[in-house]
Amino acid sequence: MNNHDHFHDLMLQIKTVRTLMISAGTVNGLSHPDTIKHSQHLDKLMNQFQREFDVHKANNTAV
Repeated sequence: MNNHDHFHDLMLQIKTVRTLMISAGTVNGLSHPDTIKHSQHLDKLMNQFQREFDVHKANNTAV
């Protein structure tokens, strides 16, 4: 899988988990365990994306 496909896949995962979190929050409330679980998963995915994007950007910066 090339970088473009990997980042695209990660962005789709983020979008899916964000939708699940919003749905859980709307139905169950913001402090419900399901909402919190999705929120924590979303945090991990977003942190992963940021770390990997920063590395990718650093590796592709021309000096």
